[in-house]
Amino acid sequence: MIGTHTIIDVMAKSLFPVVKEYYNLFSRYGTTTSWDNEPFYQWICLKGLAESLNRNVLVDRELNGKKVDLQVLEGETCQVAIEMKRYFSPGGTKEIPGFLSDIRSLYGHSNVPEKIFVITTIHETSNQEGNYEFLSGELKIPKERFVRKFIPLDNSLIFEIIGIGIE
Repeated sequence: MIGTHTIIDVMAKSLFPVVKEYYNLFSRYGTTTSWDNEPFYQWICLKGLAESLNRNVLVDRELNGKKVDLQVLEGETCQVAIEMKRYFSPGGTKEIPGFLSDIRSLYGHSNVPEKIFVITTIHETSNQEGNYEFLSGELKIPKERFVRKFIPLDNSLIFEIIGIGIE
């Protein structure tokens, strides 16, 4: 077993330098939306996971009849199925149905040893604990199960990656 903590550590180490660099570059022009997107993050994580774990990693491929964002393989067998979602809307409610759908789909992969739901978000530092409480309540998952890594982007914003192991 690789473990949620290891996966999130590797994903954070892969994402943080790129996100920080792009945030600094694009915020000068008043936009972050051109690079702050799920497929971009998936590609960066695929590369980081493959290099750090010395495993093949697939992006957006079918597993048990459903597409999965990332699959970490051992040989030809999926050992870790990862679904990723961005969390960005004001109030945080827009994404919840998609989060719940992805979590339900991960439960359907009973033949995969590890299943991880990953959330990426940019938010105000002052909202951090409130976000955990809100997500925990909406997802019906104790916040103590969240594996969290974050970096400051400026004096008020942070980029965060949250991993939840699905049992």
